[in-house]
Amino acid sequence: MQITYSIQFRAIALLFLFVTCFPALLLLQLIPAESANIQYVYAFVLLCCLLFLLLSFSLMLNKVRTRGQQLQVRSGFFSCRIPLSDIQRVEHLSWAEWLCNQSQPMQRRRGMEFLDCQTGWFEQADGRLAFLMVFADDVDITVLHGAQFDVVLSGHHQLASAPTRLQAQNA
Repeated sequence: MQITYSIQFRAIALLFLFVTCFPALLLLQLIPAESANIQYVYAFVLLCCLLFLLLSFSLMLNKVRTRGQQLQVRSGFFSCRIPLSDIQRVEHLSWAEWLCNQSQPMQRRRGMEFLDCQTGWFEQADGRLAFLMVFADDVDITVLHGAQFDVVLSGHHQLASAPTRLQAQNA
């Protein structure tokens, strides 16, 4: 199984908004009211707020879809593509159930935590690697088991072309 993942353009745009627009709003507060054209200030504030809401909402969505022979996952600030042929089985669990299966805390290998989004490589209790793309407040997760490592995603995702745990047990 091979994963290629990258930061999304939306995340860069949202960070740019934080770095430029919101400090500019603070600086606008220092301009005397009589010297500033207030309608432009209100338009700027409205534009910043709309962009912020649009970008934030689009980053919150966790999307999983099949494109050709790959599974495309967009979760938080990151997106990845996984070849469907590398997925051996799919499990739907709760966070608590999955964490209880880990006899010791997972160790982070590479990755990041941004707000409540966990993304990156972790070593599981059995020594296998897991690539997490999850939000901490999601109750349910989908685990894609591969030959070399697992992929853990937020929410329940039905993947028609991948075998589920029940199908794997019956085989």
